[in-house]
Amino acid sequence: MKSVEVVEKLMEAFKNEGLMTSPTAGYTTVKKGKLGRKTESFTFGISRLCDGVVDVYHKGFIVLRWNAGTYPRNESFHSMDEVVEWANDDGWTK
Repeated sequence: MKSVEVVEKLMEAFKNEGLMTSPTAGYTTVKKGKLGRKTESFTFGISRLCDGVVDVYHKGFIVLRWNAGTYPRNESFHSMDEVVEWANDDGWTK
């Protein structure tokens, strides 16, 4: 599965969990690193509660960075299923 497909599926899962209600949610970018590797990213958030970014380096390495409250947080995952589980369990509140 390509990174673009992972991003599309994760965006759908985040939308189903209500994590895409911020006006800036859903903005996608593609970054190209020094070695020519691409990173697909998208933003998510809940107005006044949480803002974050999901970086998909490849299907086996996904990094979430978010702010909920006053402290920035981040967590890395090794599969798309782990990220979906994080969204289902309200991982952004912990």
